[in-house]
Amino acid sequence: VSCSNGVAGVVQRCSQGMAYSTRISACNILSQVTCSSDPTCPPTKSPSNSRPTTRQPATEPPTVTASPSFSTADNNYESVGSFDGANGGGGGVSNESENVPARPSPAVLEGMYVMDAHMAANKIVLTRELLTNPGRGPSSSSASAAMNDFSYMGLRSSLQTMITVGAANQTFYIGTPSAENGRAYGLVNIAAFLAMSVEDSISHGSCDEVNHDLVGGTLPISNACGQDGWSYHDMTCAEGEEMYQCEVDPTMRATANDVDVSSRRNSGGTDDGRAPTPLYCGPLTDYDGYTGHWDYVSGAESTHPPVENGSGKTDVEGCCWWGRGSIQIRGVCAYGKLNYFLGKRAYDEGRPSMFPDVDFCRDPQAVCSNPKYPDLKWIAGMFRWITEVQTYNQGDYSYMQRLVDFVDGGLQDWTFVHGLSGIVTQGCHEPPCAFGVEFEDGASRKATFIRTLKLLGLSPGKSDGMTHAADGRRLGESSNR
Repeated sequence: VSCSNGVAGVVQRCSQGMAYSTRISACNILSQVTCSSDPTCPPTKSPSNSRPTTRQPATEPPTVTASPSFSTADNNYESVGSFDGANGGGGGVSNESENVPARPSPAVLEGMYVMDAHMAANKIVLTRELLTNPGRGPSSSSASAAMNDFSYMGLRSSLQTMITVGAANQTFYIGTPSAENGRAYGLVNIAAFLAMSVEDSISHGSCDEVNHDLVGGTLPISNACGQDGWSYHDMTCAEGEEMYQCEVDPTMRATANDVDVSSRRNSGGTDDGRAPTPLYCGPLTDYDGYTGHWDYVSGAESTHPPVENGSGKTDVEGCCWWGRGSIQIRGVCAYGKLNYFLGKRAYDEGRPSMFPDVDFCRDPQAVCSNPKYPDLKWIAGMFRWITEVQTYNQGDYSYMQRLVDFVDGGLQDWTFVHGLSGIVTQGCHEPPCAFGVEFEDGASRKATFIRTLKLLGLSPGKSDGMTHAADGRRLGESSNR
């Protein structure tokens, strides 16, 4: 707990087997946490709506005057419900509910400003090297290209939202001022998120999952139902969490955003841009009861004969649950949780909701295609990050502890990113995690993570055999290098 104006407030609720650590300012495994007694808050003289006085840190924080000013509810974090989604970030937290999240503490705001200043110092190189898909310009006039655009401003606005508001009693971790490497913990957490986002979606130039899983030398259209051994409509919630998941509706229709021609070369297409059509789903009556495969020669779908995907599906009925978002969410459980905590269900049941008019169980494509919330794709990815990655604690791998150990050990223990890659791609740190699911060795994800660290001005350790001069600027460095 912490004290604010004489009122004790909960900092964070931790999952079973974890406790709040004041050393890293986040949940950690019980064996790594020493709990002190709860503070006794002094009473306030009288109720007041004025802001608490922010204590000045002992060490002068880095100057942030060069970074852009916040434009989503500028300096109005005292009322979280005032977020209006400016800059294309998350929708506003609905004010209809009395259950409005508490305002962020001064320490959280300070940490957010530090992270923002560091990213702003390197935003040009981040945009050029990470956020712009190779072979495609930074912008396009097509509506689909706009929906597939992962902009720096969208990233920044969404981070602000998930740092200060969060979801499911979790927020995006930005480190702590109380440890020697405290802020580095937060920066590496951001680097890890960005690297996984590049691998999952940005490098493909698509917010939607792309059709890529060859079966018997052909590319089934029914891959919309699942790829790499997964069956998305069967990805239900674990026992005890069934209340979250969406119901499969056989009449639902959805179509992924198209990928522009130059991006298709990075999404399984040929040099002339003849990439597979976007994934789609719909009832059997829409396509004579079965689907075929993508014909690279003709550049069109071949409907004869029916072609099975890796799970044996020859149609796309009820198959609208493919991956979407910066770090892709997929399956009826994941979309159900998104709806329960951030969507229409949260609003209908009287909980704070960033997107009160979006029912992710009825319209999962909204993650990538809702024009009102063009950066929902960032929020969706961060939602998965804070609820599945930051909270991961299985066997000998606790993400939060491994993050701290990785930083304190000099950024050179690569078991950290290997485990992380497994969590993101398969749900466990030692894949393969499920029978029949294809294993990804994580080499590309490790390389992207190392590159991202360097772009943020961090120097990875030498155990990887690569050069280690940081490409980005550290806080306080002059641009004349």
